[in-house]
Amino acid sequence: MKALFARIIAFGKEVLSENGVGSYSRIASCIITLFTCGWITYLVIVTRALPDLGGATLFVSGGVGVHYGVNKMQGIAGALKKDSPQQPSA
Repeated sequence: MKALFARIIAFGKEVLSENGVGSYSRIASCIITLFTCGWITYLVIVTRALPDLGGATLFVSGGVGVHYGVNKMQGIAGALKKDSPQQPSA
């Protein structure tokens, strides 16, 4: 049982990291998804009906899209900085 638990923890660490380094966008996406699932579950329990999922879809895709866009912009900025010639200091 301990071996199974250790493998599950190791898998979780791999899912939430990139090359062994924690990934903010993956962790934030996981938090957003868990929050949305909890929110929908609460609404179903209270109203006893499945709500319109358009708002939830927009919330999840908007949050994930923002994190993806920020990561891409950081990558582009890093590539441009690395390729730019060094300016001599005065």
